[in-house]
Amino acid sequence: MSLSFSALKMFIELFIPTMYADDEFCALQSSFCMLRILLKYHDPKICRLLHSAGCPPELYASSWFFTIFANRCARIDLVFSLWSKMLFQNNEEDN
Repeated sequence: MSLSFSALKMFIELFIPTMYADDEFCALQSSFCMLRILLKYHDPKICRLLHSAGCPPELYASSWFFTIFANRCARIDLVFSLWSKMLFQNNEEDN
């Protein structure tokens, strides 16, 4: 149990601490802006549809960022694969 807790604690310290760094959630707001830009570039039609419906990323993406894309994912193996790649990439950058 303590190994699992230690792994979770390390994961949170590596990938989420900036989301809670200030009272205005500036890092989180920046993530929403970046998501909006990526969506506008990769699928402008969906971006326009969401915008015209008054649905900003804050409404549909908050849970993605807070759970590091694990919220309501039917295939947990995909989440684990994503997390493994994130940890591996972070480890490579440190070396």
